[in-house]
Amino acid sequence: MTFRRREGFTLIETAFVAAVVGIIAAAMGPALHKARLNARGAVSASNLMQIGQGAGMYAQDNGGKIFSYSWPGWQRNPNGKGFLKVYHKLPDGSTISTISDLEAARAQETEIIWRRLGPDFWDHLDPLYFPGNPARRRIGLVLLDYLDRDPGDELLIDPMDSNQLTWAANPFDYGPGSSVPYANGDPGFGYDYDPSWAGPQLRARWTFSSSYLATVSAWQPDGLSDGIFWVPVASTPHMMTSFMFGNPTDPMRTSELRRFSEVRFPSAKVHFFEEFDREQAGSPYFSYDHARPDKLMFDGSVNAWASGDAMPSWNPRNGKQEWRQTYVPLDTFPVPLGGLGDDTLLSQRYRWTLGGLQGIDYPRPLMGSNRP
Repeated sequence: MTFRRREGFTLIETAFVAAVVGIIAAAMGPALHKARLNARGAVSASNLMQIGQGAGMYAQDNGGKIFSYSWPGWQRNPNGKGFLKVYHKLPDGSTISTISDLEAARAQETEIIWRRLGPDFWDHLDPLYFPGNPARRRIGLVLLDYLDRDPGDELLIDPMDSNQLTWAANPFDYGPGSSVPYANGDPGFGYDYDPSWAGPQLRARWTFSSSYLATVSAWQPDGLSDGIFWVPVASTPHMMTSFMFGNPTDPMRTSELRRFSEVRFPSAKVHFFEEFDREQAGSPYFSYDHARPDKLMFDGSVNAWASGDAMPSWNPRNGKQEWRQTYVPLDTFPVPLGGLGDDTLLSQRYRWTLGGLQGIDYPRPLMGSNRP
C-alpha cells in the first residue's frame, strides 16, 4: 500500500509559522508606522510648497502683493469729514455695507464660499457674522479661489490632521454630536472657552479652516505708530485683539495688501507654518522648542527647523520684550505636553516677529537635513 504525502502544515508547523510572522510584524510595525508618518509629512511639505508657488503666481498677477483678504471696508468722505461705508455685492443678489476692513474680510470670505459652492451654503453662513477674524485660520480661501480650487480643498490640510479632514468632508455636520470644536458644549477644565467658539457661525466655518497658519505680518502692516493693529491676547493664543497706537486718524486698514518686496530676509522669514508638529509624539504645538513643524519661507523654500532655533516673539503693545504665553487648546485640539492646565510659558516665535516683514525669524542658516 502506498501513501501520498499531504501538502500543507501540521498544527505545530502552523503555530510556528504564525509565531514567525508575528515576530516579523512586531519588528516591522514601528518601521512601517514611521514610514507612514514620513510619507504624510512629505505630503504636508508638498502642500506648503504648492502654497508658496501659488503665492508667487498671485503676486505676479497682483503687483507683487501677498495674498490676503483685500475688500476695503471703509473709504474717506470726499468732503474730508469722516469715513463712508463700502457696499459689496454677494452671489445671492444681495448687497451689504461694511464700515471696517474686518467686516469686509468676513464678507469677502462668505462671498468666496457662496460663489464657489452654491446656494446650499447661503442659509448656513452670515456674511457679517460676529466675532471672528478670517485671516487667523481661513486666509487660504483667497489663494484657493485664485487657483480655481474650492473651499475645503486638501491643499490646506495636513494629511495627519484627521479632524480637519473630517470637517472638510462634512461641511454641514457642525451641530451637536459632531466632532467640530464646541459643538457638544463646554469641554471642561484646561480648554479655551470663550463663549464665541460655540456660536453656530464659527462652528460652520471649521470646514473651511486650515492646518497651516499665516504669520501675522503677512497680512497686517508692520508700522505701529499712529495706527490700530492686531495684538496677541494673554489668555489664549487662538484670538487677537485690536490695539490703538498713538493718535490714528484712520480706522484699521488690512485690505491694502503687503508686498513681497517688503520682506527683507525672505529665506529667514516664515510665511506659513503647521500649527502642530504631528510627526512627533503628542503632536506638540508649534511653539514648543523641540517642535519641528514644516514651514514655508518667503523665498518659497520649505523646512522643518526646530522652533527653539527661531527668534523669540514679541507683543507689539509691550515694546521689544519677549512675548511668552501658555498654550491653551481648543476643544478637540492636541493637549499641552504637560497635560490640561499646563501653565508652561511658550514663545510664539515666528507668528509674532519683531519688525514684521522687516524682521528675521531664523537668525542664521540651518544646514543639514530638514527632518530629525
